[in-house]
Amino acid sequence: MTKVIEIQLKDAKENLSKYVNRVAAGNKFVVTKHGKPVADIIQHVDSQDEKRERTRLAVLGLRKLSANSKTTSNKKLKEMMTTGRDK
Repeated sequence: MTKVIEIQLKDAKENLSKYVNRVAAGNKFVVTKHGKPVADIIQHVDSQDEKRERTRLAVLGLRKLSANSKTTSNKKLKEMMTTGRDK
């Protein structure tokens, strides 16, 4: 797990390029104003990556469901996996 580093707003404004480069390298930052968190600086997540992750989690859930239930056939499982998939 990546450690989240707190930085002050003034520092973030003065050194934004430095923090963007560090985020690209995997760091995460919380920007604070008067000691209170106000923003996060994190890597951008491509919506395609988000979709893949949701699909991966759904497939894992279906496999778990199938393993716990002897009534779900492989054919039914494949139908469940393809339902709602973009063509």
